[in-house]
Parts: sequence; C-alpha cells; structure tokens
Amino acid sequence: MPTPKCWRACHFYATGSFQWVVARSCGISQPSVSHVTGNVSEALSKLAPQFVSFPTNLATLLANKLGFHNVAGFSSVTGATDCTQVAIKAPSVNEEAFVNRK
Repeated sequence: MPTPKCWRACHFYATGSFQWVVARSCGISQPSVSHVTGNVSEALSKLAPQFVSFPTNLATLLANKLGFHNVAGFSSVTGATDCTQVAIKAPSVNEEAFVNRK
C-alpha cells in the first residue's frame, strides 16, 4: 500500500498541476511536495527498466508502427503507456468513439 507521501507525489503527477497547488490541497509546504516528488521519481526511475521497454531494433519499431496504424489509424506511433490521455482532434465520423470517458 502506498504511503501518504507517495500519494502526494501521485497527486502531483496525475494533475499536472503546480507543486504549490498540490501542497495547498494536502496542507503541506511546496518544498515538501518537491522533496517527496523527487524521492518518488527517483524510486520509479530505478524500477522502470523492469516494467518499461521500447523497441530496440528497426524491425520491431516498424512492426509496432504498422500495428498501431492497422488498429487505430495512428501514424508514426511506436508505443503507448496504459492510461495515457492524448489530446486529439476528433474525426467528424464516429466522433463518440474518441471521447474521453473519464
């Protein structure tokens, strides 16, 4: 279970807000948010190689690009992160399929 300090860092990452906004909402100082976020970021970066990978050769890179294009018509996409939200211009046809439901 994440610690309260970890939740503060997650709040900062998730909102894309300024540290002082997160600090005010959590009732702590901005420097505390900065310190916690730095520590959590460092810990995550050490774990990243176990969970995050990108294509390392041209054949895999091209296969990923082709796969994304075949599935969703996305060009030049080589990978995605689960739960990443990307702003796009919705097409005029079947627009509801592209609406963020969160």
